[in-house]
Amino acid sequence: MAQNDKAKEDQKNGRLLLLTPGQNPLFSEHIIGLKKKSDLENQNASLIRRNISQLTSELICSVLGNCLTLYESKKLYLQLESGSTPAKSEYEIHGKLVAIASVKGQAARVIHKFIDEKFQLDVRKFSKISNANEIADLWNESLQLGNISGSFWASITHPLCSNQILKEIYGYVHMRTHFVGSLDKFELKKYDELQVQSTDFEKEIQLIKINHFEQTHSRDVKIQNLEKKVQDQQLELVSAKSLVSKPSKSYLNLEIENNNLTNENSKFTNRVSSLEENLKKIKAQQIQSDSEIKSFQSANKDLLQEVETLELLIRSDFDSKDVDHNVKLAYLKGRTFLYVGGTHQLAINIKNVASKMEFQCLFHDGGVEDRIGLLIGLINQAEIIFFPMNHVSHAAVSIIKSQADKTNKVYAPLKSSGLSTFLVALYAEGA
Repeated sequence: MAQNDKAKEDQKNGRLLLLTPGQNPLFSEHIIGLKKKSDLENQNASLIRRNISQLTSELICSVLGNCLTLYESKKLYLQLESGSTPAKSEYEIHGKLVAIASVKGQAARVIHKFIDEKFQLDVRKFSKISNANEIADLWNESLQLGNISGSFWASITHPLCSNQILKEIYGYVHMRTHFVGSLDKFELKKYDELQVQSTDFEKEIQLIKINHFEQTHSRDVKIQNLEKKVQDQQLELVSAKSLVSKPSKSYLNLEIENNNLTNENSKFTNRVSSLEENLKKIKAQQIQSDSEIKSFQSANKDLLQEVETLELLIRSDFDSKDVDHNVKLAYLKGRTFLYVGGTHQLAINIKNVASKMEFQCLFHDGGVEDRIGLLIGLINQAEIIFFPMNHVSHAAVSIIKSQADKTNKVYAPLKSSGLSTFLVALYAEGA
C-alpha cells in the first residue's frame, strides 16, 4: 500500500518510473509476453525463436495491428478462412486472425512465416544478438531510424528477449497507436502537406541533377569536337608550310594558301574563344545549380525536422494521464507566451492548441489593428516572445528587441507565420 502511494506521488510530481509488474497497474504477468513462464526459460535454453502462437492474445493483437496492412490482413484471412462465413468489417478480420494465430498449428505457422518474410532483414539483424541488453540497444537504434514494425516483430520473437524488455517495447508500441489515433483533422492535413512538399522537393532535386548532367555532357562533346577541329587545322597548317620549301609550287600560291589557312585558323581561334566563354557560362550555371540543390536539400532537411517534431507533438494525447506524456509537456503548463504578428486565423489556431496544452498565449498583430503602445505591456507579461519574420512590422520588431533586453526576456524570431513553425519553436524552447 505504501509503494502504491509513493508511485502515485511520483506520478503527480512528473517523474518517470520503471515499476515492477506487481507495482505497475498497466501490466501484469498475464497481459503480455509468453503464455507460460516456463516457455520463456525453454526459449532461452534452446535459443530458438518464439512462434507467434506462444505469445498472449494481447501481444498478438498488437503484432497484427502494427506489422500488417489492411490489405495484407484481408489477404491472409481469405487464404486461411476461405470456407467460413466472410467477415463484415476490418475489425472482424483482425479479431479472427488474432484467434487463429493464438492456436498452435498450420494456420498460425502461415501467419508467422508471412510476417517473417516481410521483415526478414530485421529478423536477420536481431538474430546476431547474443544477450538481452543488445536487444534493447538495437531496438532503440531502430526507433531513431523510424523502423518500428520490423524491429518490434524481430525483438519480441527473439529467444533472449526478457519479460522486462518485452513490456517496455510493447508499452511503446501500444501507446504509439493511441497517439496516432488522437490526431485531429488539422494536424493530419498539415502532416500530409509536409510529406507531399518533401516528395516534391526530392523530385525537383532529381530533375536539377538530370538537367545538370545533360548540360555537362553536351558541353564536353562540344569541347571535344572543337579540339579535334583545331588539331586538324593545325595539321593542315603544318602541311601547308612544308609545301613552301618544295619547288613544285610557286611561292605566291603557297603564300596565298598560307594566308587562307591563317584566316581559317583565326576563325577557329575565335570560335574556341567563344566556346570558352560559353563554357564559363555553363560552369556558372553549374555553380548556380549546385547552390539551388543545396538550398533544396536544406529546405528538405528543415521540412523533415519539422515533420519529426510535429509527429512528436501531434502524437501527444492532451487528455492522457500517462506519466511519460506529463513529463514531456510539463514545461508548457501554466506558462505565458506572446505571439506578435501573423493572421487572425493563426491566432485562433494557436489558442486552440494552447487550451489543449494548458498554457497561455497572448497576441498582438504588430500594429495592424492593435495599438503599438499595448505591445510593451504584453511583453512584460510573457516569458518568451515569438514573431514571424515574414509577417511583422519593423517597428514591432524594434520594440520587442529593445523591451526584451531591458527586462531580460527571451524572444524567438520564426522563419514563417505557420502554426507548425510556432509549434516546432515552442517544442525546441522546452527541450
